[in-house]
Formats: sequence, C-alpha cells, structure tokens
Amino acid sequence: MVLLLSGKEINDRFKKKLPVPIPMEIIVVVIGTGVSSGMDLSKTYGVDVVGNIPKGLRPPEVPDIHLIPSVFVDAIAIAIVGFSMTISMAKIFALKHGYTVDGNQELIALGICNSVGSFFQTFAITCSMSRSLVQESTGGKTQIAGTLSSVMVLLVIVAIGYLFEPLPQTTDQTMVYKLQFIMMPECNFCPLTCMELIVIEKWNLDVAIKRGDQKTQ
Repeated sequence: MVLLLSGKEINDRFKKKLPVPIPMEIIVVVIGTGVSSGMDLSKTYGVDVVGNIPKGLRPPEVPDIHLIPSVFVDAIAIAIVGFSMTISMAKIFALKHGYTVDGNQELIALGICNSVGSFFQTFAITCSMSRSLVQESTGGKTQIAGTLSSVMVLLVIVAIGYLFEPLPQTTDQTMVYKLQFIMMPECNFCPLTCMELIVIEKWNLDVAIKRGDQKTQ
C-alpha cells in the first residue's frame, strides 16, 4: 500500500517531468510474485495465493436456453447493478477530464459484449474499477490504450498466466483498497456511489478467486 500511494504521489507531483508515469501497480505485482515464489510463502507460511490459472479460452458454444427461466430474475438484477457501476465509473472520469457520457451508448456496448461473451461462458461484463483506474493513472486515454490492455489480458489467459500463480491474494486486494484513496477526491458528486463501487469490486475479486479455486479442485 505504501508503494502504491507513494507512486501515485510521485506521478502527480512530477507529472510534467516524467516522460511516462511510473507503473507502480506492475512493480508491486512483480515484487509480490517474486517474493512469494522465492520464499514459497504458500507452503511455508500458509499465505493465500492466486493458485492455478487455467490456460486458454473455452470453445464457443450456444448458451443453454433451458436455463433462462431459472436465471431470468437474477440476470435482471445483475444487468441493473452492472450498468449502474459502468455509468457511475464513466461519469467519474467524465467529470475529471471534461467530457460527456452517453448512457444509451454504454448500455448498447454492454449488451453486445455480454451477448458475445455468453458463447464463451464468461462472467457478466461490466466496468473494472481496478483496471480502469490503473490505465487512467498511467496516462491511457484513447482506444489504443484499451486495446493494448485487452491484448495483455489475452496474453495472460492464453500464455503467461502461470507466472502469476504465486501472487499473494493480499496484493490483489491491496489494489482494490487503494481505490479508496484515488476515488474519494473525484467523488464529490456522490461519495456513497464510490463506496458502493469499491465494495462491489472487492466482492467481485473474492468471487473470482473462489471460483478459480473451485475449478482447480
């Protein structure tokens, strides 16, 4: 946490002098993974780590339409919460950088992404607070930055995910807790919304980790 907050302070203070912002989040992940792997913290001290990361993508298949009656009500609730998170996050950045957000466009984008993702059995898609804030803090503002970020995620999924298996879960959670210090100054319009986003992001992280543990058992 000290490294992350120090990196943010350095980037803000020397923004005009640094050619690119210091990617402190990446540095923390590399250090945490290296220390955990070198000292074997999982076996020696019982530290919870990310664990096995399945490699590759699931083959596409048509969603089972017979599940619709049993998941319809839950799907509506997830859609409402997901859109609320996305539009809230978008408005935070819009206020910070001085542009407007079209809610209808965001809703259409979410619909297309979730429709395509359903053929690959993905989680319900919404905004990612951690990735969005990391990208924004490193100066990424265009679609090219988003494309490069997506390519890196794909690379982790299909090739180098095993390198992050020793990463302590506390490192992941520290990234989320750091959001409180980043987002609160930007949330003058609705601090409660920011706190809700932080709680939901933390819950999503825990669910994803537990789901991964279940798949490896």
